[in-house]
Amino acid sequence: MAENLLTRINELAKKKREQGLTPEEQAEQKELYKIYLGDIRAQFDQTLDGVSVKEKDGSVVPFKEAYKKKENKENKRNIPHGVFLLYISIVIALFSTI
Repeated sequence: MAENLLTRINELAKKKREQGLTPEEQAEQKELYKIYLGDIRAQFDQTLDGVSVKEKDGSVVPFKEAYKKKENKENKRNIPHGVFLLYISIVIALFSTI
């Protein structure tokens, strides 16, 4: 992620708090947030690529394979509570840097 992207996001956020933004600056801020969040999502996706899950039968499978969405809603697998908490804590950590 480019350092100048974060610098500009922070400059616009500070200006927004202190004096407000022009419509052009608001549009720029919205676009920069979109880019930033895309980068965060990509980083999170890469993190999940490195996570494996041990199934009840003892096999170890990649997280995305173990919990990919099923086409049939009746076969939908519930994410275990611990995995959900891990996911939430990662998301909070990522977004607390904004």
